[in-house]
Amino acid sequence: MNPVKFAFEIYDSEVDNEYADLTAINEGYLMFYRKFKPITILLYAEKEETAKKLLSSIREDKFILFVEPRWRSLLNFPNSKIYPELLIVCRSPIVFKREDVRELNMKDSNEILKIYGKERGNTLLQMIKKNELLHTDCF
Repeated sequence: MNPVKFAFEIYDSEVDNEYADLTAINEGYLMFYRKFKPITILLYAEKEETAKKLLSSIREDKFILFVEPRWRSLLNFPNSKIYPELLIVCRSPIVFKREDVRELNMKDSNEILKIYGKERGNTLLQMIKKNELLHTDCF
């Protein structure tokens, strides 16, 4: 998978691996991050069938779920907090300790659209343009 788009998942798997569990099915995954209560779950799936399978494997009662807006209609978790978005913001690019990681800016427009797609990419570009983030996503 794309190491920029999935930087946080990769980071948590490598650095905070005692708290991160990953369940993968086909082209999607659920990442369970258990460092805090309630636990945080990230859902990523390209296809609806994969999203359904992954969601059906959740056994926790209370959690925070980050999910793409297109899968909102598949959700039925009354005791959980749902965030229908997968844009995760990095407060400091140096957390990745790589010289090729830096703060995004408007010069990255084409790459942002390529990685995140038109809808999500334009949302991120608007946030960068309006300076609505203290620090933006990282490259």
